[in-house]
Amino acid sequence: MTGQLKRDVEVNEEAYSRKWTSVAWSPKAIKLAVLCGLVFGVLVPLIKQNQVAYHYLAERFLGFTTDRHHHFYDYAGLMPFEDRVKFEQYLTLIYQESDIDLRFMFVKGTWAQSIEELALEKVVEYRIGGKTGQERGVLLLYDFLGNRLRMEVGMGSRAIFPMRS
Repeated sequence: MTGQLKRDVEVNEEAYSRKWTSVAWSPKAIKLAVLCGLVFGVLVPLIKQNQVAYHYLAERFLGFTTDRHHHFYDYAGLMPFEDRVKFEQYLTLIYQESDIDLRFMFVKGTWAQSIEELALEKVVEYRIGGKTGQERGVLLLYDFLGNRLRMEVGMGSRAIFPMRS
């Protein structure tokens, strides 16, 4: 190396080492860096992977459904949590394969409404079948207190589930 080039390299190395060694990390900064690493490196991927499970945990804590795009609603609280998650995943697979928006809803009672009125209200409220474009939706609503089942069928699913005559 020539003399001038050698001096330039030594100066650059010295400046580089000063630049990175002069940063002093406080204990708070280290804790914050570790916390950010845990949140974005571990927790966020876990939540994204088990999105349905964590969503159900939040709903269980809040006591009501926050997302109207589930396929399974247990307002009666009868099915175990693990089974609810598996059933939701299974119904999501059915939707992805067949493009039929199949939803199950368990309630403890219809109170002053008839089961027909409640089922129709839920179809409209949750837009069942509306996300398919062809209104291919089916709601199975079961009332445990009245031991009654009501099936509401969207217009696009009438060929599969014809109305009684």
